[in-house]
Amino acid sequence: MTRDLVEAIADMIREVRPDVLILHHPYEMGGLKMHATVGQATIYAWQQAMGAGRGNKRTHHVPSLYIMNPTAYHGHNTLEYASTSHPTLYVDITDVIEKKVKAYDEIATQYYDGAYARKAVEIGDGANGNKGYVAYAEVFQALFPSVRYTLPVTDAELRRAEETGPAGMIRRSEIVSALMPLPGGGTYSSEFRMTKAMYDD
Repeated sequence: MTRDLVEAIADMIREVRPDVLILHHPYEMGGLKMHATVGQATIYAWQQAMGAGRGNKRTHHVPSLYIMNPTAYHGHNTLEYASTSHPTLYVDITDVIEKKVKAYDEIATQYYDGAYARKAVEIGDGANGNKGYVAYAEVFQALFPSVRYTLPVTDAELRRAEETGPAGMIRRSEIVSALMPLPGGGTYSSEFRMTKAMYDD
């Protein structure tokens, strides 16, 4: 975390002038992870871009900040941030799930491609979708509460309230990514599976 990093992000905010910022959770792994550093720097940059920073640069106030996947790393370590992670929005991505899998296939440098791309989408976006009563969803946490004149309700929520139980279960049961062929003729394998003996102390 440096002042130059914050200033660079603030400059980008001033240049692009976005309506929404999407960031990593600032306390991921207790705040001791690169994702967390970028999340923290983005919040500082958001403050700086709206005029809290140095110099006479043009200001820009981004009205909405969202933390992406705020509960992604719960249980991965003992520095969990559960007390500050509250999913507030599920975005239905069922109609673009194949694009997401193909995008993962392009992230070979982080080993997200191939069979893992399909499994990650099923266990992550599939689990989020199940909670949101759709097949696949991405989850976000609004950094600030929304201000409205009335309480919102969507057509999707009204439809869900009126539909039968089986219809909702069928919608949540759709499996797309797992049926997509692996790139490059790849196959699934148990070659690197841990054996029972490896778990002995």
